[in-house]
Amino acid sequence: SNVSFDFIRRCDSGYVRFTNTSASVNEPGLQFEWDFGDGTFSSATHPIHTYSTPGTYIVRLRMLTGVACLDGFTTQTIDYKSFTINAPPDQTITIGQSVLLSVSSPPGIFSWSPSTWLSDSATRSPVATPLQDIVYKVTATNTDGCNAEDSLRITVIQYDDIYVPNGFTPGNDGKNDLLRPLYPGTVLLKEFSIFNRWGQLIYRTKSRNDGWDGKIKGVIQNSGVYVWLLKAEDKSGKQIQKKGSFILVR
Repeated sequence: SNVSFDFIRRCDSGYVRFTNTSASVNEPGLQFEWDFGDGTFSSATHPIHTYSTPGTYIVRLRMLTGVACLDGFTTQTIDYKSFTINAPPDQTITIGQSVLLSVSSPPGIFSWSPSTWLSDSATRSPVATPLQDIVYKVTATNTDGCNAEDSLRITVIQYDDIYVPNGFTPGNDGKNDLLRPLYPGTVLLKEFSIFNRWGQLIYRTKSRNDGWDGKIKGVIQNSGVYVWLLKAEDKSGKQIQKKGSFILVR
């Protein structure tokens, strides 16, 4: 006898559609018995079965002809695995900090939404630098075409006002190495400039995360007092201008 079958698996739901491809499937008088390997059975020609838990199942199809010597059977192994992903836990950061959003899951295609403040919304591990509280959802599709999703919330601690430190120590030790303004996420920076004691412009930026490293064209500057100027705009469109001084300490 020539007994065979194919199947299409939907791993999200455990749904499996079986197609009886036996050579004599349409002959009258034949009976088919399916053993799905999980303790359940069917006598349908082309059954649909749902597995309740992930696992490896041996499926047996038996063809009954009424003549024992003409009966036949075949088996196939179905490896049903659920597809899940795990986003990082919820996090709290101070505005200006970045977070690596690395997903724990098998390989696949990833999509993050919204894409706001992400380095790349189509990668497994983007870097997020949110300016306000946000919930990110990540969706993944594996090689079997199954989808899974998870989400996390990032709470951003804001500054009450614009603040520029009155000193910094650029020693490349990872602590206080940059002089930069700190301000709420509702404020748009237009300019942050630094001048030396003779009034010469030595640094300028309009990027929130950039700051002065205590060098001019790679040359380390001496300790002393420097002046800063900040121009910005709040969420209502009001123009802001502040200035002050700080001490560079070596």
